[in-house]
Amino acid sequence: MNRYAQQLQMSKSKASNRLVRLILFKLVKDANKNFCYRCGRIIEVSKDLNLDHKVDWIDSLNPIETFWNLDNVAFSHDWCNKAAGRKPTKFNKGENRHTRNKEYALEKGEHLSIETEFKPKFNAEQIMAMKLLLQFGAKQNWIAEKFNIAESTISRIKQEQAYKNI
Repeated sequence: MNRYAQQLQMSKSKASNRLVRLILFKLVKDANKNFCYRCGRIIEVSKDLNLDHKVDWIDSLNPIETFWNLDNVAFSHDWCNKAAGRKPTKFNKGENRHTRNKEYALEKGEHLSIETEFKPKFNAEQIMAMKLLLQFGAKQNWIAEKFNIAESTISRIKQEQAYKNI
């Protein structure tokens, strides 16, 4: 047993991870953001705090972007995140999530994008409202919160890269 383990009564990496979790929980609590994304209840202790991806990144069309997108990360209870965990999808031979989503989008006559795969559809009035709010100087994070949409999508709407036909 090394000096760190003797004095901390655990490995240095375990102690460092626990310290990071405690610091993160304190910052989350101080910012009054210690509410579970899944159930809405207060996260009361650090061991229950879990980083949660709102949109599952595994097997997504762009797992790297989806994983690292901070607008896609929220806090949740450990058990809420695990209960909402990704359910394995069964595919036919030669089929995967990407081919299934492309086929579905083509059947519906849609262009496959992050919005058509993951985000709820917004009606024309909602998109126009978002565009008007952007024109009148509303902050992107406020619009994203009000419409429950990723801030990166609001940015793409602003740059006419998403929902440009409306």
